[in-house]
Amino acid sequence: VIGYAWSRDGIFWERLEEPVVVPDCTWEKRSLMCPTILWDQKKEIYKLWYCGGGWFEPDAIGYAESKDGIVWEKCGKNPVFTPDKKNLWERAHVAGCQVIQMDGWYYMFYIGYEDLFKARICLARSEDGICWERHPNNPIITGGQFGAWDVEAVCRPAAVHLKNKWICYYTGCARKNHRIGALIHEE
Repeated sequence: VIGYAWSRDGIFWERLEEPVVVPDCTWEKRSLMCPTILWDQKKEIYKLWYCGGGWFEPDAIGYAESKDGIVWEKCGKNPVFTPDKKNLWERAHVAGCQVIQMDGWYYMFYIGYEDLFKARICLARSEDGICWERHPNNPIITGGQFGAWDVEAVCRPAAVHLKNKWICYYTGCARKNHRIGALIHEE
């Protein structure tokens, strides 16, 4: 489920007692997680992308809109982003997205799962936030070579655009160890 909390100072938070988005569609199975929200100034609505599916890792990405951040209307085309079985790096699941709006496009950094233990970071873009096209050079971030700290999986992307570069923070995994790394892409 996805909850709602607010704060006046960013330190002390109050929560709504009930979740604001619950799994009520077949594709969502029993769990929702990994929300990313943007405010659309022009339409005056919140836009939510979230993951739904299995217990260990979700299966696909859905979309919903809200005027107040509490009552959400799910997209009738959900899930809006599913694994492309032709791509080895995402044949099992897609999840954990972060969506950024820039230059008239929505850019989605997402995790593509080959299986439960092998994950890579990929990129897609959309004009409406619902119909997505994958970057032709996916995956954009893969784990290191044998013995590297991120050899098994890279996941949980958090990308930031600053002037002429992108910085993508991510979690790397190897031998049950999780560490945070960052990559810089100069434009």
